[in-house]
Amino acid sequence: MRLKLSMRSMRSMRSMRSMRSMRSMRSMRSMRSTPSTPSTPSTPSTPSTPSTPSTPSTLSAA
Repeated sequence: MRLKLSMRSMRSMRSMRSMRSMRSMRSMRSMRSTPSTPSTPSTPSTPSTPSTPSTPSTLSAA
């Protein structure tokens, strides 16, 4: 039981870390690529979803 619990905790910790790192990387990239758009920092609740599609659209339009 202990081994199973530890394995689960390790997996959850790793997944949480990876998710956090990915989100931070995406947010940093979006901020750098489009610093003129103040919408990304204004909405910290879900910046990954709207920032990803907005970045390529602006680039293609420009």
